[in-house]
Amino acid sequence: MSWTFDNQGFFYTKYAPQQDEKEGAAKIGTNTKKATDQKVYYHKLNTAQDADVLIYENKEQPEWTFSTSLSVDGKYLML
Repeated sequence: MSWTFDNQGFFYTKYAPQQDEKEGAAKIGTNTKKATDQKVYYHKLNTAQDADVLIYENKEQPEWTFSTSLSVDGKYLML
């Protein structure tokens, strides 16, 4: 997670919820499938999470994972 320099929001990564094939419900722990399709989002404080902006995804490399970092001047997001 990387906070913006103005502290108005942050960049974060997340995966789609994992579904159990038999029960159709999300499970946590060893019964889940391998997490894939990680995405990078931006969240502005005091807004709903469903309003978060998708910043980056790589459909051609679903197993790649990302971390975020802002440049020293705060102008660039590095993955």
